[in-house]
Amino acid sequence: MNPKINQNIKEWWNKLPDDLKGEFPTFVHHLNKNAEILFVGLNPAGDSTGKPAKNYNDLTSDKIQEIAEDEKSKIGLSEDQSDVYWRYYRVIHNIAKKSKSIWEYYDIFHLKYSKSKKILEVFCPNKKLADLHKTHLKNLELIFKELPKLKFVVLNNINSSNLLIKNFGKRLDWDDCLGLYRLSVPTGNIYFYFQGMMNYGRMTNFDQERILWFLKKIKTKGTP
Repeated sequence: MNPKINQNIKEWWNKLPDDLKGEFPTFVHHLNKNAEILFVGLNPAGDSTGKPAKNYNDLTSDKIQEIAEDEKSKIGLSEDQSDVYWRYYRVIHNIAKKSKSIWEYYDIFHLKYSKSKKILEVFCPNKKLADLHKTHLKNLELIFKELPKLKFVVLNNINSSNLLIKNFGKRLDWDDCLGLYRLSVPTGNIYFYFQGMMNYGRMTNFDQERILWFLKKIKTKGTP
């Protein structure tokens, strides 16, 4: 995996004010290059405030790897699934199993914060993403390059959807046949399932049916 991805996170975290450094940032695990679906969340659960600031120099390569593997185990991408946060990730596993698809997961922001409203207040003053935090969206594009077989990106709520729509702007085209936005990349097209109210832990069976339907169409390059 491109080492720049986690290095970008490390350098970004070092520029944050101390009151946001009560926990280390999360990092990206080694990705499965065969992944066809990428599920995208806003940020990992937890809270980085109210604790003494962590020391930047303690973020060694081994520590970064440890953090990345810990998050990977919570998502359920490790062999040992005893620590999976099933309340949130079970629906992703269900979709992947039903569609027989290889998948990956990525959070846009790598700071633990329990309320998405708070993280948006910190990162998006005046509803515009501050320059310091644009590193994360640049990282997302690096993630796409790491996944040459990626066909489908599923966003978890209106906040993450809006961030990506604003970031890609006119690079996104509307596919009339599939009813999805698409992004042209060197390996082909990546389709996006933007949505509003859903969080993975609250996804209904109807949401899952639609996602499975879209994915089947994308895989077969068919039309509705």
